[in-house]
Amino acid sequence: MKQHTHKLSLFKILFLLKLLFKQTSIVVECDGTGNESDIEAWLASNGGATATDNCSDVTWTNDFNTLSNDCSTSITVIFTATDACGNTATTSATFAVQDSTAPVAPETPADVTVACASEVPATISLTATDNCAGEISAEGVDTTVAGDCPNSFVITRTWTFVDACSNETSISQTITINDTVAPAFVEELPASLTVECDAVPTVATLTATDNCGEASVAFTESTEQGQCANAYVVTRTWTATDECGNETTHTQIITVQDTVSPEITTQAKLVLL
Repeated sequence: MKQHTHKLSLFKILFLLKLLFKQTSIVVECDGTGNESDIEAWLASNGGATATDNCSDVTWTNDFNTLSNDCSTSITVIFTATDACGNTATTSATFAVQDSTAPVAPETPADVTVACASEVPATISLTATDNCAGEISAEGVDTTVAGDCPNSFVITRTWTFVDACSNETSISQTITINDTVAPAFVEELPASLTVECDAVPTVATLTATDNCGEASVAFTESTEQGQCANAYVVTRTWTATDECGNETTHTQIITVQDTVSPEITTQAKLVLL
């Protein structure tokens, strides 16, 4: 009886040595749906393991439960091969998910050039698509490089889309602010004219408006003397200037003359000697 038991044990040992395994761990890219098809295919292949038995077919089982739907996750699964007599052997392999793919950015907004700071378009939210997270929204962030005046600068507006695994994609829009529009006078502009020396008009007061804000008006006057005291030319210049140095100038030329002869108001008296 002891000899029979010894032979049975030896047969069992030899039997177990014929269960052969070659498992394979795997890393797949996140697909946003829990990688269900990938895990199902991997489990169906028993993680790449194989087994043979000299007496019967081998039945496979595993202890897989669930896989979290994260951009970076992994699970170690134990695979068990069982023959018809209940003899078993196990192996393990790891199924891992990674996300190395950056989000796909939307179309970049077109670059824009405007005249005034007040015309800069408002920041908007844009949405990218990600292989793992689906939609990712981001607000534009402005970086400003100042120019020479309040309405001369450049904005770089950048949208950065970052997924849960820190993969990121950025797009940028350039907004150029450049005021080249000169101010406009408000009042009717005084015309050039020729007048007698006693009819020189007073200086007109002019104001100006600007497309981007305020404008100041400077006035200058010069006189060029003619052939006599009451013959000369007056040049009056009004210059409207905005905050970026754009100018509008109006010049009035007044030609002053004296063509009227003197008028005798008292006749000379006859004096008898």
